[in-house]
This record gives sequence, C-alpha cells and structure tokens, in this order.
Amino acid sequence: MYGESLLSELSCLYEIASLGEAQELEELLETAKEKAIRLFGLSHYAVFLETSGNEKRAFCGWRIKTEEEAKEYLGKAGLRAFYYPFKRNGIGGFLLMAKQRPLQNSEIRLFRLFAHSLEDTMGLMVSLRKLKETQRTLEEAFWGVAFALTKLVERRDPYTSGHSLGVAELSRKIGEKLGLSEKELIGLYISGLLHDIGKSTIPLEILVKPGRLNDLEMKLIRLHTQAGYEILKDIAFPWPVALVALQHHERLDGSGYPQALKGHEIIREAKIVAVADVVDAMTHDRPYRPGYGIEKAQEEIESNKGTKYDPQAVEACLLVLKDHA
Repeated sequence: MYGESLLSELSCLYEIASLGEAQELEELLETAKEKAIRLFGLSHYAVFLETSGNEKRAFCGWRIKTEEEAKEYLGKAGLRAFYYPFKRNGIGGFLLMAKQRPLQNSEIRLFRLFAHSLEDTMGLMVSLRKLKETQRTLEEAFWGVAFALTKLVERRDPYTSGHSLGVAELSRKIGEKLGLSEKELIGLYISGLLHDIGKSTIPLEILVKPGRLNDLEMKLIRLHTQAGYEILKDIAFPWPVALVALQHHERLDGSGYPQALKGHEIIREAKIVAVADVVDAMTHDRPYRPGYGIEKAQEEIESNKGTKYDPQAVEACLLVLKDHA
C-alpha cells in the first residue's frame, strides 16, 4: 500500500516537473489545469492572475471571478479546498483547487509543490516575455541607428543614394544562396549597410566631383575603408562589421586596398560584400559616368572570378541576378 502511494506520488511529481515544457503562458495554464484535474481528481480548479490594471481575471476554472469570491468559497468548502496566493517572481493572483472530500496531508503537500512549480514557471515566462519586449525595442533602436548612419553618408553624396541599401540587400541574397545561417545573413546585411560609413570623413568636393579623380584625390577617397573601420571597431557587433568596412575593397590577388590582402587573408563577409558592392556600383550612375548596366557588371565579376573576386560569392551572385532578371 505504501509502495503504491509512493509510486503515485512520484508519478505526480514527474507530471508537475513537466509543466516547464509549455512554450506560452496560455498553453501553460491550460496544460496545468488538465494535469491538475487528471492527477488530483479535482472537482474545482481555477487560476487567477493580476493584470496591468491590478485586477484579477480567470484564465482557467469556473464561475468565481474575484479573490473575495474565492475566499468566500474557501470558507464554505473548508478542508475540501486548497488556496495558494502567487507572491513570488513578479506574479500576482492565486490558485484554487478543491475536491468533493476533505484533503489528505499527502495531497496538500503535492498541491503545494504543484503551486510552486506553476508559479515559478509563470514567473519565468513573464520574465522571458519582458526580455523579448526589451530585445525588440533594442533591435528597433539598433536598426534605426544603422539606417541613420547610412543616410548620413548618402545625404552628402546624392549619387550614391540607395547604394548602401542595395549592397546590403544583395549581400544578404548572396549569403542565402551560400546557405548561411539567419544570424550570419543579418550580419551581412548590417555590414553591407555600413560598408561605406567611412565616406562621411571624405571631403564633399571629392565625393561629388564630376570628372575622374586625380592620384591625390584617389588616395584620399581610399582612406574611407580605414576611416570606416575606426568608426565601427569599438561597437560590440556580434559580426565582423568593422572588418568588412576595412576589407571590402581588397581583392584575392592582392591588388586591392588598403592592405593588399590576398585570398584567405580576407574574411568571407568582406568577399561577399565586395562582389555586391561592385555590382551595385557598376549598375548605377556616378558623378563621372553613367551606369554600365547589369550585363557589364556580370561580365566584370565573372571574368575576374578567382582572381579578384571570390568564386563562390560570384556564382551565388550570378544566381541571384538570374532569379531577378
């Protein structure tokens, strides 16, 4: 008899522990109700939680709508009911469970364990929900700052208006073709969006000069990669955004700038953004020339595949362009 009771109690404890498997608060409350009624043979069950207006409302249970009504019922039910107020983990409200007969001490102990587990799980879910809301707010602020920085550059140079966004979108699409993870794709997009941030330090007369740049002007404009790196390096991005700003004009054969890096010395993200940058730049007007068109851009990256541009990035880019032809 004792063995059967212990086995039954262990089974109940296992069921109580599994409450944490629920993903949403509403799912948790419904699961808890079903488990409690089934495990404990309840005649009545209700959970009440405090809302932002400091009122209590029933998620699961029966006709009782207020804490006063619950306490009134509790007084009438006597030893047949179990009442547990939620006071921990930022949760307000209470749990009420009742049976048709007086409760045994072993049942009250299990009821209390059930209530503790439910309260802790609800507290965790509420905390996670608040954390997600905070994270969403921070993400919105992050994207707002990123786009604002991009506009800062493009307002100075109307010829490159939309260029950063175009590079960001094409970089992400290339990454998708390469099978990168969602986190890596977001990093590519951000890197593309901010790759030319260093141009904010370049004299305006050079950025908008209608003719070809002379050697000195070319040296000055090439400083935008290092300048971009200096601007971004101290921001704790979870992606190598600053390195992309530094390396997006590097080429596999060492003919790029600012460090004349070769092959594996260039990070993958910079190789992808480099291809997207060239394609977007060649297909749009510049102060010193009209846009070349998509065919010319395709010819540029395809003919220099493996010498200047990463072969995988080029092939992925060509697939993207084909999809949008």
